[in-house]
Amino acid sequence: MMVQLGEKMNTMITKFIIVSPPRTGTMSMCQMMKDLGFTVNHVPGPYYKDFMTKDEVLADTPVFS
Repeated sequence: MMVQLGEKMNTMITKFIIVSPPRTGTMSMCQMMKDLGFTVNHVPGPYYKDFMTKDEVLADTPVFS
């Protein structure tokens, strides 16, 4: 596909959210995603803003209390 100067390309942004209880392999999943070239935020705490702007994978999201 050739893009001429001044043309706009449609881009799609893909994000992955890994939601699971602790101790279920999320660290291994994050390492695999890093090996594949994705930017990973493991156990983000309050840093969700990074996921919306630069990270592609978010894991161990604290969704329980």
